[in-house]
Amino acid sequence: MSDEDARVCLLATMKLSFLWAVVALVSLVLCTSASARTKDSEGRYHLTDEEKDTMLSPKERARLLDIMGHARHQADARRASKHQRRWNPNNSYGPAKLTCPVKPQGNNFVGYVRNASDNQIYQSEKDYMNRHRQAIRGQWKDWLNSVGLGGNDGISGGLDQFLAQNQPKLGIGISGGGYRAMLVGMSVLQGFDGRNETAKQRGVGGVLQLSDYVAGLSGGSWAVAAMAMNDWQTPQNTTRFMDLGNNLVLPDRGTLSFYTDLFNDVDDKKDAGFPVSISDYWGRAESYHILDPATYKDRGQKTTISDYVNMTKFKDGTGPLPIVLSIGRDDKQIMINQNATYFEFTPFEFGTWQPDIQAFFPVGYLGSDMTKGMPTNNNECVSGFDNLGYTIGTSSTLFNGAYTMLLEDNVTSILGGIAKSILEDVGKSDNDVAPVPNPFKQYPAKKNQYFDADYIDLVDGGEANQNIPFEPLMQPARGLDIVIGIDAGTDTAGWPNGSSVVESWKRAKNPEFAYMAFPEVPDTSTFVNLGMNTHPTFFGCNASAYVNANTALDKTPPVLVYVPNYPYSYQSNTSTYQLAYGSDEVQGILDNGVEIATMAGQIPDWGTCLACASVLRPLQRAKRQVPEKCNSCFERFCWNGEIQNKSPRAYTPPTGPPPFVTSNGQQKVQPPTTGNNESSGFSLGKFMDSKDGATSIHAPVSIVVALTLASIVVFL
Repeated sequence: MSDEDARVCLLATMKLSFLWAVVALVSLVLCTSASARTKDSEGRYHLTDEEKDTMLSPKERARLLDIMGHARHQADARRASKHQRRWNPNNSYGPAKLTCPVKPQGNNFVGYVRNASDNQIYQSEKDYMNRHRQAIRGQWKDWLNSVGLGGNDGISGGLDQFLAQNQPKLGIGISGGGYRAMLVGMSVLQGFDGRNETAKQRGVGGVLQLSDYVAGLSGGSWAVAAMAMNDWQTPQNTTRFMDLGNNLVLPDRGTLSFYTDLFNDVDDKKDAGFPVSISDYWGRAESYHILDPATYKDRGQKTTISDYVNMTKFKDGTGPLPIVLSIGRDDKQIMINQNATYFEFTPFEFGTWQPDIQAFFPVGYLGSDMTKGMPTNNNECVSGFDNLGYTIGTSSTLFNGAYTMLLEDNVTSILGGIAKSILEDVGKSDNDVAPVPNPFKQYPAKKNQYFDADYIDLVDGGEANQNIPFEPLMQPARGLDIVIGIDAGTDTAGWPNGSSVVESWKRAKNPEFAYMAFPEVPDTSTFVNLGMNTHPTFFGCNASAYVNANTALDKTPPVLVYVPNYPYSYQSNTSTYQLAYGSDEVQGILDNGVEIATMAGQIPDWGTCLACASVLRPLQRAKRQVPEKCNSCFERFCWNGEIQNKSPRAYTPPTGPPPFVTSNGQQKVQPPTTGNNESSGFSLGKFMDSKDGATSIHAPVSIVVALTLASIVVFL
């Protein structure tokens, strides 16, 4: 066999291996549905005997094999004709090689790597923020006037003077949780949108337009990408082109052509010399839904996160800056620890604020082979690696999380040793990560754990249990005054219980993060017993009630506004693994999010209270008096330090505003218990035949079955 034949054979084998990986992803959808769930005494879900026998029918298995056979035929045909077409790497999913730009100047650069140990943001980000804050100053004045903080009984000295010197800085973080988190996040943004008449009438319309940053991780990053890269259309308009009724990984129309396109796109990246993983397929599939096909004819094939600078809202300075958050997984690590390194993507940079590295690299040239901050190969750089789909794919990998849940849910006995072996094999082959060429190789940081690594393996941004992306928003470098955290977690009966905030608080107590303040928060039992997981709550109203208050660089850290998912008008606690939503479901969640953000319009001064939280830190910094009307707000909305840590009763809230809202902030109690979960799952048949089907069983088992099937298919 000639060298060329051997090379072609090897490439064919490698590509087929990724075919099996994609089959596993397809099988995930086929397997993640069952008609009922049972819970043990600790509230954990387990499969019934009937479910174990019917997770995948022979008919569906045959259909899957047929799809794979057609896809294999298409891949073979494409491979045979590959050298007959002209490949333009600048117009494909495959990154392009080009000459590096002029090296940045300044003492804080090591080649192209920016040393951020001075706790400063990148100059381009700083320039944009100056332009952005100037562009929205008039909107701040309009909102503060509309809620009564202008005039004689408002902010002393007048709003013009106050905003010229102390304009608030606002950030929004959207939690993870699949499509549910994406839709809940977008729905709450709709409730803060100045273009929404209901939001304006209830006093909080316009808060979205006042935000400086919007960050997301996992499913929350899909919301951020969908909003930012469609130029901040309204959430209502955005969902109209997202085709959410068509399953994310097994569409009911054009399945063969869909997967052929995915194979071809990912092949282009592999042919350009880069490793690929299931995250590539997942991210490309996501792009088909989050990007407006009228604008993105190629479904985001060549769209990058750095392309945000081409959006109209960026050019005129009115749009917030998007941030996507992922976690770096150390080599061969299976479980993610609480102090894992977070990496952020912005339209300008990729990097981490973690003190051991604290460095950033131009995101538009991510993928370049770098050593000590300089290109390894004769001034050669790479462009296009920061593909938008891949970027959000790095923040929503599923397999490592599946292994974690598999162990925690004690389902290993169902499949015995084969389950463990398969998941270990996935870990060994690194298909559970999103590899990124390491721009910090041999970068002389304090303790660079990636010093010798060729790649940084990124995993789901929620795997360290901090499900709201607070970290980039609490950084002293960004100096925010208020951070709104939207929590679409499923901690108890599909609803949040505050654990995402508690876990971030625990992380902040590690000595490594002594430079960064985080507000004191109670335990999760107190969250539930006091009803703080049913309505917006302020944390950190007292600037001294913070972790690291004495060592933090920012002595006036942000007030944290916690906004949990709750069924004001719709049971929006759908499964994380539901990958298709009917139009009624989408509208129900969107309408419910407006109710969450506006507190159903039942607290008349809610807009005033949120404005008070926004201006609190700027007023304290300027040593100016807080308006008297704000004191009433803080009495109702600020956590006062009360602890009620007895175990709460079962948490299954009814549809309707919580007691806190119906009592105008007087009743701080757990809501009534319905005794059931109104958004329980669907049968396998209904899932396959209906756009409204929701997955019902825990995904770890599904993924194990999917991988088992994929491994069996290899030998057919």
